[in-house]
Amino acid sequence: MKKEKNPTVCFLINALNSGGAEKVCVTLINELTKREYEIELLVRQRKETTLSKLIDPNIKLTYIDRERVRQSFSRLSKLLLEKKPDILLVFDIEFLILAHAIRMIYGLKFKIIARSINTLSLAYKDKKGPLARKIWFKLIEMLLKRTDKIVAQSTGMKTDMIKNFNIPESKIKIIHNPAINLNINNTTISTHKIGHEFLFVGRLMIHKGIYQLINAFHSAQKQEPSIKLTIVGDGPEKDNLINEVKSLKLEKSITIEGYTPNPKIFYKRATATILTSDYEGFPNVLVESIAEGTPVISYDCQSGPSDIIEPNINGILVEYQDLEGVTNAILDIVRGNISFESEKIKDSAKKFDVHEIVNQYEELIFGQN
Repeated sequence: MKKEKNPTVCFLINALNSGGAEKVCVTLINELTKREYEIELLVRQRKETTLSKLIDPNIKLTYIDRERVRQSFSRLSKLLLEKKPDILLVFDIEFLILAHAIRMIYGLKFKIIARSINTLSLAYKDKKGPLARKIWFKLIEMLLKRTDKIVAQSTGMKTDMIKNFNIPESKIKIIHNPAINLNINNTTISTHKIGHEFLFVGRLMIHKGIYQLINAFHSAQKQEPSIKLTIVGDGPEKDNLINEVKSLKLEKSITIEGYTPNPKIFYKRATATILTSDYEGFPNVLVESIAEGTPVISYDCQSGPSDIIEPNINGILVEYQDLEGVTNAILDIVRGNISFESEKIKDSAKKFDVHEIVNQYEELIFGQN
């Protein structure tokens, strides 16, 4: 029997591709559905993906089916007028523009919960020209101030919104992303540990600091030639990375595996997972790694790593953009100068347990009545 008198909730997301936000969305709606809440999912991009196939069949999935967010106004308006949700949980800042406009124009009463996926001031710092940046920042500030509740995945994200967008602290709730274990098998890849294999998992983009990682690894590899680096992911920098690996003559030491929806097997066999991003919102890969008992090495970038890493328990937090620090961390692990206990690493991930995180979302969404 479905729970009675609960608000009707629509989740709104851009797509169901391979990103961390998409995985979190599917995990949340599936878990809330298991708890007998009625959840609807609105997705802009009509495309069957690995994630879309994992959605609980009890969830009503509706595609907005538009090429861009800005082209979605008419279709989204019609859907929200038809469904009349009590709460709209938005996974994309650009969709906030449409959500607020629709609520105002049609006099709808739904509450808006925004889940930011990044450190906003850094994610939008590359807007062309100072005037464009200033206008965009003011628009984000206006939208967030009119939003009923905002989910920040890390302390740094919350601080950024307060400091750079003047958002009242009372509007923001910190809820970390969960340690996600998708029910997908990769049966053709071995989980057997062979030597020291370091790991990168993520989208191959400039701001992920992947070239810095390769340089740090190269410096370590000159001193410890047997170490390996596996890169799991896809993105616009893939071809350039392949060329970079060739130019450094590291083809035998660095493997680029491409994207997989379930990198669990790579975490299991890795010596450590490394993150050298310019910025993050909340780096899911660090949580996924420690949940498998594999330590992490990360820049103390804004934001997220400092909320996850417990030094000498589950990983090494390196000063931001300290390339030599990453190299030294790799060497310290290889040489046994620093060691970690798998069970203690896993224990440190318990606060990111899916059920605990969903409890917090349940309270945020359904505890507002």
